[in-house]
Amino acid sequence: MVAGEHDTSGYLHIQNGGKFIGGIPHPRHQGSNSPPHWLSYFAASDVDAITKRAQGLGAKIWGPPMSIEGAGRIAILGDPQGAAFALFQESRRA
Repeated sequence: MVAGEHDTSGYLHIQNGGKFIGGIPHPRHQGSNSPPHWLSYFAASDVDAITKRAQGLGAKIWGPPMSIEGAGRIAILGDPQGAAFALFQESRRA
């Protein structure tokens, strides 16, 4: 695990062979009532379009599509039964 190069938030990045495959937010970013949990991310070609389609199929939007500088776009959703998951669209690299 490595801290983000220019990230002062305390977020730890999990890498495999130089590719980012996960991360752990600093505890100060967790609510006091937040239980231990995992959030699975699914690679998406178009976070905005897939979020809209998922909502039409019954998903709840807990975190609407947003950009993360230098990383890409994410959205956090809940399926119709309430299971949380996220969509991630990696930024194009120069």
